[in-house]
Amino acid sequence: MSGKKLLGIPVLVQPSEAEKNRYAMQQAANAMGGTLTGQDVYQRLYVGSIHFSLTEDDIRQIFEPFGPLDFVNLHKDPETGRSKGYAFIQYKNAADGKQALEKMNGFDLAGRNLKVGLVTEKSSSMNIVNLDDDDSSGVGLTSLSRTELMQKLAARRTDMLEEEHEKDTQPQLPLAPARPAIPTKASRTVMLNNMFNPAEETEPDWIQDLEADVKQECEQYGRVEHIHANEDSLGEVFLKFDSVAAGEQAVNALNGRWFGGKQISAVFVPEAIYDAKFK
Repeated sequence: MSGKKLLGIPVLVQPSEAEKNRYAMQQAANAMGGTLTGQDVYQRLYVGSIHFSLTEDDIRQIFEPFGPLDFVNLHKDPETGRSKGYAFIQYKNAADGKQALEKMNGFDLAGRNLKVGLVTEKSSSMNIVNLDDDDSSGVGLTSLSRTELMQKLAARRTDMLEEEHEKDTQPQLPLAPARPAIPTKASRTVMLNNMFNPAEETEPDWIQDLEADVKQECEQYGRVEHIHANEDSLGEVFLKFDSVAAGEQAVNALNGRWFGGKQISAVFVPEAIYDAKFK
């Protein structure tokens, strides 16, 4: 149909955004390589309906509380650098991915409900399990009157001609990749990174001793209601304070600080995600 005329107006047929997304996801799955089977399928997840302002770092901060990630791959428009609204993530451990899938599918993030699903490969094709993009198959011509159709097509053609005229008359400026800055919302729940290396620990109760030391250190910012050191990570420690003010003080004081010969980072974790992980 592309290039043919309908009511005297050339028809332009292009893949829908959903089809483009499916193709991109298939290419991404092929690039990742390997087939995940059994329990391992939970390691690799598709995340859709992502707010277009969120970056890969934002997505990592949202999903890393469930466990260490191998990668975060946010798909972007190659011309503008803007997010396409979906990403692939892969956990080091399948159990962490399963928990993230169960807790985060449908989670309201920045006013949009995330769509989180499994990525599996069958017969060299990629499938997104239990995800529905709610694609519309289009509107039948019988549902529009001839007059309405002609008006819509004429308006579309007028818009296209105006755009072409503007392109011809205006200088073309290179588009800078858009990377909106998303302010991190302060929270009483915090994650510390690079606090320890499990390969260097030899004492049998080192994780309990570490939690006790960190809790004692952090009590100066406010009462610590909960603490958890993830011994299967490279230094993750989660803290819940009794107030947002205490969390802010902790992040401001600890981010970039040295602890046990390691420079640590401190970031806020949305409380809903924290509670989903530890309840």
